[in-house]
Amino acid sequence: MKSSVFLFVVIAILSALPLFSQAYETFDDEDDALRFASMTRCADVILKTTPELDQLTATAKPDQNRIDSLTALKNQQADEIINICSHYFLCQRIKLPFASKREDAIDRYREQLDSIHQLMRAAMRCKQGNDLQNVETLKSLINSFAEAYRRK
Repeated sequence: MKSSVFLFVVIAILSALPLFSQAYETFDDEDDALRFASMTRCADVILKTTPELDQLTATAKPDQNRIDSLTALKNQQADEIINICSHYFLCQRIKLPFASKREDAIDRYREQLDSIHQLMRAAMRCKQGNDLQNVETLKSLINSFAEAYRRK
């Protein structure tokens, strides 16, 4: 009886190994480019919805359903930017240079953290208001973070 239970446990573990191997994905520059393109698209959607929201709220009888829909879309896009920053870049790509005592590697790490923090705050500001200046700042911060991230 004990040997059949042991055999069952061994078979279960061996059959689950392919599942564990898929959990550790490897990322490359192509994945990074896709993430930056996705953040840029999200910023473009926010840029398009912001003036439309301003026009709708300025009318005598605003269409509240359309306003709610556009606000939800704008917030969803800002959340997507924040999720990409936190779940992809901060959790998986930006790493503290432990082994390297070189000052330039530590400076690069600090620059990336500063840049991504500003980017996430700009995305949050886009959620909180309808100022086009915030959206332009968001787009420029996406570009500056991409430069800081790619710098070797």
